[in-house]
Amino acid sequence: MGLDIEQYRMVKEALHERANLLDIAPHLSYPLPIMLPVYKWWQLPYFWVGIKMYDLVAGKKCIKSSYAISKERALELFPMLKKDKLVGAIVYYDGQHNDARMNLSIALTATRLGATIANHTRVVELLREKGEDGKEQLCGAKVKDEITGREITVKAKCIINATGPFTDTIRKLDNQATKEICAPSMGVHITLPDYYSPEQMGLLDPNTSDGRVIFFLPWEGRTIAGTTDTSCSVTHKPAPTEDDIQFILQEVKNYLNPDVEDGEVVNESGLVGRGVISHSGELASTFDEDDCDESEQRSEVRIRKDRRRNCRRNLYHLLRKREAG
Repeated sequence: MGLDIEQYRMVKEALHERANLLDIAPHLSYPLPIMLPVYKWWQLPYFWVGIKMYDLVAGKKCIKSSYAISKERALELFPMLKKDKLVGAIVYYDGQHNDARMNLSIALTATRLGATIANHTRVVELLREKGEDGKEQLCGAKVKDEITGREITVKAKCIINATGPFTDTIRKLDNQATKEICAPSMGVHITLPDYYSPEQMGLLDPNTSDGRVIFFLPWEGRTIAGTTDTSCSVTHKPAPTEDDIQFILQEVKNYLNPDVEDGEVVNESGLVGRGVISHSGELASTFDEDDCDESEQRSEVRIRKDRRRNCRRNLYHLLRKREAG
């Protein structure tokens, strides 16, 4: 088993940011125990070592130490688990976060500190001018209010492209010949009735039929089951396919008793995110600080890794980079 340094750095960074969110926004973020059910004896020490490494990487930021429990205790904590061949489970602690309310909190805080917030607004053109050295550089953007249709010209010394899966769309406004760097993927979720999971315990399957991870979590009085890394195209209204929904339903049937039926799906949704393609053409798991880089026009900075868990860190490094000139 090889050590992936980049993956290690990404996990360590994410755990640090998890602790920060729990500290600064306890009304929106909170610890959640998550169970890994074990149905083969040899998996018990294997998963236990893996989860303990997770605790170790978190260091002082570890929420609470993980632990193994018996079959009886696992069924007591998660009554809907299939008990046939169950040998026990491992419980570890992670964080659950209300990202929609956090978005609103960030916008309101920025407004209070003097920022102008514009929602439902699309960049339609990047503006340019010649600098003192005679070279062309970006100086602002023309944006369109998608609700009213009004177009607004915004002047700026620096343009930050932190648009997630739409990063390449903005980059091509700068230069149509620009090579794409984004590989969009979609997280697929279905919402089930609350009785499928306890209020204070999640479930994780790290060993699905196609290698992806399935999670099963309590959320806002319901249960959310979902997975990540489904390839997709960039769209404003992502939606899972019937195959995506059936994949989740089939996988959760391996763990739950009784089986989940199609008619019990309350809602389904998709969320488009993105990976970044490295210079070699491979999908990169992480980048250095220099997740922030300059465009050819010098006045644009694009954040190449802008996942929720990294946004505060990336902004911090971006401001340092701009202050340094």
